[in-house]
Amino acid sequence: MSTCSCSMGSKAGKIVLFLGGCGALFVAGRWVYKRYFKKEEVKAVEDKKEAPAADEEKPQVIFLLGGPGSGKGTVSATLKKELGWIPISAGDCLREEKESGSKDAELINDYIKKGLIVPGEITINLLLKKIRYYEQQGNKKIIIDGFPRSMENLEGWNKLVGDKVNLRFILLLECSEEVMTERCLQRGKTSGRVDDNPESLVKRFKTHMETSMPVIQLFDEKGMVRRINGNRTREEVAQDAMNLLKEL
Repeated sequence: MSTCSCSMGSKAGKIVLFLGGCGALFVAGRWVYKRYFKKEEVKAVEDKKEAPAADEEKPQVIFLLGGPGSGKGTVSATLKKELGWIPISAGDCLREEKESGSKDAELINDYIKKGLIVPGEITINLLLKKIRYYEQQGNKKIIIDGFPRSMENLEGWNKLVGDKVNLRFILLLECSEEVMTERCLQRGKTSGRVDDNPESLVKRFKTHMETSMPVIQLFDEKGMVRRINGNRTREEVAQDAMNLLKEL
């Protein structure tokens, strides 16, 4: 009996020691978890909260460029009607501001009359104001018509807007000066625009070649330019634009 009792006592002792060891390991494990892994989990959650919005959640932006009279307004209107892309015209923003009587109105009017590019900071702040307005309305597909028209414009955009939007590419309407001149002069008969006249057009074409083309070349090197032949009919140009954007 004593042998049997001694044997049972030895087993019980081993069980107690085993359970005690498990308890110690459990306590130690909880300490390690709290000390290291729990902090990492909290940090991961915090990092997730602080992470910037994914590109698909930001306003999707396309720059629409081309010389004066290349058809940008027509393309913008078609893409809005057919695909829901909201056009924001840099020129319209400036003309609206010019008529508002603000502190920048006289300066803007002077630049437009001379066929020169308005200082980038003015234009960009007006564009950003419009983008924010449409974003609040739930519209995140934005076409910016006639911008950026210079490297200074682009640098200002990168500084003031940057990754607040997802910039997709430049949609470029390529058109001859002869066709653009004819269109602008016809438009000028009814538009009332101060820059739709032969003298301003010469300056505008020159400005487009000297200041806008370096921007286009920069984007071209990154594979971010989509070209459309703007010499054709409005319907043909608009259809090409829709084909490019319908998958976005």
